[in-house]
Amino acid sequence: MNAASHFLVFWLDQQRFALPVAVVDRVLQAVEVTPIPAASAPLLGVINVQGKVLPVIDLRKRCGLPAKEMDLNDQLVLVRTTRRTVVLPVDTTEVIRCAPVAHVTAGNVLPGLNSIAGLVKDEQGMIFIHDPDALLSLEDERTLEAVAISTGGAR
Repeated sequence: MNAASHFLVFWLDQQRFALPVAVVDRVLQAVEVTPIPAASAPLLGVINVQGKVLPVIDLRKRCGLPAKEMDLNDQLVLVRTTRRTVVLPVDTTEVIRCAPVAHVTAGNVLPGLNSIAGLVKDEQGMIFIHDPDALLSLEDERTLEAVAISTGGAR
């Protein structure tokens, strides 16, 4: 039995982050994001994917990176959380495979950092693994619930 883990690695500027492949629905080319009135950062807005209205989260803001306008070369990662699917704009992506010894839980290294589930190390260095369920704050969830009610409940 192979116990290796697969991760979708994505770049924001020169920094690498990851998500377990199991929570990634798909990766799309960038499209126009429709802003949500009165939404707080890091909620950029929403996109329509096959009839579903999905929230777009700005991880750059969450990670303290400089803002960047999306361009046609950027990618959108559709991520399944326990409550809904969210969209992350990223610069580029790739899938990597890591042995279990290369994966460290965040609590062992970065206690109190709720959005990071762990770290993976590879030949290029360390990669922060995001917790998909920590991508939206409670305030973001409330805003999205209000939008879902006003648009007929699309999720």
